[in-house]
Amino acid sequence: MPLVHLNAQPSTLARIDEPLDPGTVALLRRAGSDSTWRTYEQDLRTIEDYCRGRGVRALPATPSTVANYVGAMSMIYAAATIERRLSTWSAWHKANG
Repeated sequence: MPLVHLNAQPSTLARIDEPLDPGTVALLRRAGSDSTWRTYEQDLRTIEDYCRGRGVRALPATPSTVANYVGAMSMIYAAATIERRLSTWSAWHKANG
C-alpha cells in the first residue's frame, strides 16, 4: 500500500490503499499544526536511524528494541521527549497493523 503524503506531513504514520480525496487531505492537515507534523516526522526519523544503526527493525519493533531505545535515549533526552517518541512509534505501529 502507498504511504500517505501530505507535503511533509506524517507520511509514515498511516498507509492507504487508494488516493486521498482533496477534502480528506485538508482535514488531515488541520488535525495538527505544521510544527506538530514536523516533530512527528523527526521522531520517526530518529527511531528509524537508531534501529538501522543497531541492525534491528523499527516496525514491527520487539519489546527489547523499545526498551533498549528508551535506555539509550534516557541519557540524552527528557522523559517528555521520550514519551512523545514512544507515542509516535505506537501510532505508527497501529497505523500499519
